[in-house]
Amino acid sequence: MMKRPPPAWGPREKRQLVDDLVTLQVLIQDAKRLGPDHEELFRSSIQNYYEQTLLKNLIRKKMSEIRVSAVYSHGEKVIYIAVDEAKSVVLAHETAHAAIQFFGVVGPLKIYGLLAQYVEENFEE
Repeated sequence: MMKRPPPAWGPREKRQLVDDLVTLQVLIQDAKRLGPDHEELFRSSIQNYYEQTLLKNLIRKKMSEIRVSAVYSHGEKVIYIAVDEAKSVVLAHETAHAAIQFFGVVGPLKIYGLLAQYVEENFEE
């Protein structure tokens, strides 16, 4: 839901807000008429979002169960951190995983783990 414009907005800004809202509604109605929910790309996007959400929820649950302070998800390219329990050395380890993937180091996941472990072992506070 959009907030009301602040009183300092002039007539031009208020008119632009109304125009933007009308344009948004027209585009949504056009999209509904075209039926994008029947297109494969739309369905696969929704499926992907659903699966990613399931994985995020599972990772958060597992982290709280086993008291892990940080974990890097290769598929999502995201570091999950339990802020109240994370130590800088663990964050360095997980950041190494992200950096290794970002720079395109090719090899099995075991190599990622070994390189991240090297960072952890050589980390200084």
